[in-house]
Amino acid sequence: MTTEKPTPLPTGPARTALIAGILSIALIVIYFVTSAGAFTLYASIAAGLAGVILGIVALRRHQFVGVSITGLVLGALGFLTGASIIVFALVFVGAIG
Repeated sequence: MTTEKPTPLPTGPARTALIAGILSIALIVIYFVTSAGAFTLYASIAAGLAGVILGIVALRRHQFVGVSITGLVLGALGFLTGASIIVFALVFVGAIG
């Protein structure tokens, strides 16, 4: 019988980056599915930026590298998608809402 220690759950900036990245993507999906309005895009950009920053902080501390990279990538995708939708709406449509 082997007595292996269970791997610890991610904590601190790594977990928060993952949560912020998932929230950012979820807000983009909510925007497209329900036409919830511009607030969801702004919230997605904010959550994506938080995911990117916290992912970088967690990577610099060498904490849960896989979780940190996932939060960083999801945050970047949410941030870039939200920002590109806003830019598209302002440039080509002339309004947002």
